[in-house]
Amino acid sequence: MGYYEQISFLSFFGATLIFLTNREKLVARWHIALPFISISAIGAYYKIFSSKGANASRAEFIGGNFFEHIILVFKENINVWITNHLPLYTNGFIRGMDVFVNNLSYIYLLLIILISIITVIIYRSTEIQTIHGRMFITKNYKNKILLGIILFIIPIIPNVVLNTVWICNRNTFPSFVGLALVFEGLIELIPTRIWGRRIKSSIIFLMVLVFLTVNVSELTDYKMAGEIDRNITEKILGIVETTKFYDGQAKTILFNAKTSYAPQNSYYRDHIHNVTASDWALTGAVRAIKRNTKIQYITPVMNNSYFDLDDWTHYILLGITEDMEIIPLGHQQVNYNEYEIVTKDLGLFGRVIIDDRGILFTTD
Repeated sequence: MGYYEQISFLSFFGATLIFLTNREKLVARWHIALPFISISAIGAYYKIFSSKGANASRAEFIGGNFFEHIILVFKENINVWITNHLPLYTNGFIRGMDVFVNNLSYIYLLLIILISIITVIIYRSTEIQTIHGRMFITKNYKNKILLGIILFIIPIIPNVVLNTVWICNRNTFPSFVGLALVFEGLIELIPTRIWGRRIKSSIIFLMVLVFLTVNVSELTDYKMAGEIDRNITEKILGIVETTKFYDGQAKTILFNAKTSYAPQNSYYRDHIHNVTASDWALTGAVRAIKRNTKIQYITPVMNNSYFDLDDWTHYILLGITEDMEIIPLGHQQVNYNEYEIVTKDLGLFGRVIIDDRGILFTTD
């Protein structure tokens, strides 16, 4: 599943809430219907195009057992929030600190610490106003927790009504709005005595410090992934010499590709993938570097995976090694359902085996 579905539902709920709470200020009362018109138009679009296009499966509404589907959505959310997010923050903080130390970026680290302190000061100033009765934050903690839970659940609804359940990091991002509100309500339960204020300040300081440091780690990983992508695409262009490749007369296969070559905090689904993860990404990168849109599709094939290219023997064959070197390859038929994928000096790179399930590439 993409990201737009979650934002659509969150926007609908947020806009409706704003309209309802400010209905006396509306110029025309019918304006309150705008969020409903918008979400209905999006729903109609999904219904019309649920059987068309490359992303048709994303628009298919649930058609099976509803109870089993709900259980699957629940398990998927537990998986992404527990299995993925915990190492994302723990590893991300450690690796983020490594970035500061290894790059001598101590000024950047000091700025993050300063921002964390400023955040605490801002929070403490609102708390002092609360204590003196000029703001009623602590009295609304129940409303904050309740609204936060609702805002956390709202972006999950598309997973309940749509057939495809594929929850990644980007799908959880909208729910952080609700999670932050729940946290704000919970932290207000800590007594406003001196020790309570110190605990609150420490929690807020550490959270800002950790999140910003993790962000540095994530951005560094994305930067490294981009550098690796450019390195791979330039090596492909440096290896392929035939004019058929550049004139758009021949397609290409890249054997032994991986979805990700960049180190990262948490390997989860399509989080920080390299261009070798898909044909459209790899082809687009090569076209962009060469500035040549005539180049035909370059299909990455993973080890021990099936690919659906019946005429693959007519393709330009390339391979990528563990250290990301690109090498030209050839093929020789061993028997009626097996081919050896060989290097220029006839060294064995892998095998292509045709069986009942399709065409399999393996290096085993």
